[in-house]
Amino acid sequence: MFKRLSFILLSLTVSTTASAGVIIQVQNATITAGGTGFVDVLISSTGMDNLFLAQYDFRISGSATDGALQFRSTANQSNSEQGADLPMWPFAYVFLGDTDPMNFSAALQPTPTELQGGDFTDSFTAVAVDGTQKLLARLEIEHITGTPLAAVGDMFTVSLWNADRGTTNPSDDSTFFLDDMLNPLSFDPDSTPNTLASPSAFQNVGTITITGTPAVVPEPGTFATLMIAGIAFAGREWRRQRGAKSSFPDRT
Repeated sequence: MFKRLSFILLSLTVSTTASAGVIIQVQNATITAGGTGFVDVLISSTGMDNLFLAQYDFRISGSATDGALQFRSTANQSNSEQGADLPMWPFAYVFLGDTDPMNFSAALQPTPTELQGGDFTDSFTAVAVDGTQKLLARLEIEHITGTPLAAVGDMFTVSLWNADRGTTNPSDDSTFFLDDMLNPLSFDPDSTPNTLASPSAFQNVGTITITGTPAVVPEPGTFATLMIAGIAFAGREWRRQRGAKSSFPDRT
């Protein structure tokens, strides 16, 4: 009986420990066919984690009717998220108030559908990550197409990947998060299980939907101006035709 109770208590402890960790959520987004946009990535934790450095590897996949979705060039991957704060942004940046533009990185890989980047605190001390979602990254994307109407409705996914570079050191992976003691943080297995095929991918993805160019509706003042111009044009045309008829001699 005692052995059985000990086993149950040990199982509960292991289960509780394994369920804690970092949660990464890739937001859904829309982008106009042939246009540019962004995807926000959020970070939180099931417990309390101290985060000093974040390095991530994101990839785009999907089959397109016309065109392709890709990350914008390295030069266009801005560090605007470093200034993200409420209420101007829906989510505050995870390293807000302890950042340096020189620490930020975002580099397009040999294929434009893969982007690696990261950031770390300027003070070299960790920030607290808890159940409150914070902004981890804003990924700049663009859609390339020759016929925008044909591409409307296409859907792509943006996923967090972890390419193992062949060593047992977690810091050698393409995606990892470290505390101020340079220890890797664990992912919450219930929300970001690392169980897909090699190179392994975390099962948290955002869906990007291609939309059409929104119709431009004239403002009331513009609409009235167009009506007046149309009436004036019709009046001139009527006078022109009447003048043309009066120039012909009367044959009766």
